[in-house]
Amino acid sequence: MSEFKDIKSSQVGLKEWLLKNEELGADKFVCFLLDYLDYDLDDKVEHLKVHICQENNLDIYLDRADFKNTIEFLKTFNELYWTDESSE
Repeated sequence: MSEFKDIKSSQVGLKEWLLKNEELGADKFVCFLLDYLDYDLDDKVEHLKVHICQENNLDIYLDRADFKNTIEFLKTFNELYWTDESSE
């Protein structure tokens, strides 16, 4: 994210950043936010919720702060890649 902060005002820099991170944001982590942060209807999510298919009665929550850079990256990437014309 430090690289992004240096280039965020450059349209060319944004396109290069998106291309460089496309596999990570659009493939490997494409469902991360839905899988781990989409469990609270009031958007008051404080932790990442880990679901284990074999254990329906077990909920594991991880400190969201441990994933702050991942979350910031994905929110920024998704906003630019999926909804902004800079990815075209």
